Amino acid sequence: MLDQKQLEHLAQLSRLELTAAEKVKFLHQLQSILDFVSVLAQVDTKKVEPFSPTVWQPPVGRPDQPVVFSDRAALLASAPLTEQGYIKTKPIFKHNEN
Repeated sequence: MLDQKQLEHLAQLSRLELTAAEKVKFLHQLQSILDFVSVLAQVDTKKVEPFSPTVWQPPVGRPDQPVVFSDRAALLASAPLTEQGYIKTKPIFKHNEN
């Protein structure tokens, strides 16, 4: 069961600022999604063969190419955290000194 604290944590990770009304709405919607996934997880798929495409298809997305921004100051101003002219992100791994 998804609770208010978990929803607020998800919103923080997603950088979403939710109103009290949105929190109530999204809590209900996310719980409905999780309930549906729980039902799907109960389906017996032991006799279902894994699907794999028989013909190779190139990736659908665009090629990964660097983009030069003409207004670096505007780009940095839109970032939540910067340091010495770079966008700074929070660490995703904890460093243990032990």
